[in-house]
Amino acid sequence: MEALEMDREAAEWLERIHAEQREVGEHVAPPAAEEAIATVADFSLRSLGAPLPEGYVAFLRVCDGLDFNGTTLYATRQRNLGGGVTMLGLPEQNHIFRADSPRHHLLLGESGDELFALDTRDGSFAILDRGSLSEAERFTGFDALLTRVLKRAFES
Repeated sequence: MEALEMDREAAEWLERIHAEQREVGEHVAPPAAEEAIATVADFSLRSLGAPLPEGYVAFLRVCDGLDFNGTTLYATRQRNLGGGVTMLGLPEQNHIFRADSPRHHLLLGESGDELFALDTRDGSFAILDRGSLSEAERFTGFDALLTRVLKRAFES
């Protein structure tokens, strides 16, 4: 896979979050292995009909998922971190999301009442209301969505 870099502003928010997590002894996910990224990219394309966004791939190369202040960005796979903490995985969450009916969103993360998603119809990104799936905010690129999500998580 091509080497991608994370957006600078999003990377700065992520570093602030990681610094706070380290300070209080919380888990900071290491970068995802290239094999894990390739596996989830293949899953996304074959099972969900959507390529993984380049910015999300760049995020995974920095950390394989994030769980901070009630905000989760999915990892390449679900795993138990111990102490009753589970890192949610993109494949598992999208299987659950699509279990009842076909959907046109690829879920990338969530917070209490929101889902962070790629709209596979037009390639835009959105923050969706968890209950109604209506769009609360729309973004033309993943980096803008990621920056918004990380900033809100840090400031909450």
